Amino acid sequence: VNKSTFTLSSCPAGYSLVNTLEGTSVDIAHNDFRLDAQDCKPCLKSEYILNPNTDTCQKCPAGLKCDGTAWHEIKVEGSKWVRDCAVLRLQSCPLGYRKVNSSDATQECALCLAGSE
Repeated sequence: VNKSTFTLSSCPAGYSLVNTLEGTSVDIAHNDFRLDAQDCKPCLKSEYILNPNTDTCQKCPAGLKCDGTAWHEIKVEGSKWVRDCAVLRLQSCPLGYRKVNSSDATQECALCLAGSE
């Protein structure tokens, strides 16, 4: 009897490929790989995912609007965001705004207080 093993190799936009009990994705040769854990886990509308096959769902930063896929809209015009591996990072804010980013999820450009520009 020939037993075939099938592995999940990709997920659609808005889903995270999971193949470990921890909810992450690893190579099939990795010790944590589990056939019974394979799944395409949907991201919430309040999250984003840049690469469904390698990344996990990330909480949408306060300065962006997300829809559960790689799509995101910048809330403050002129703010600059860059991709850093699996996450989006706030790089700079326009004049009159200051960077607020104590964590990935709270990154945003906030208005400066009067006289502090």
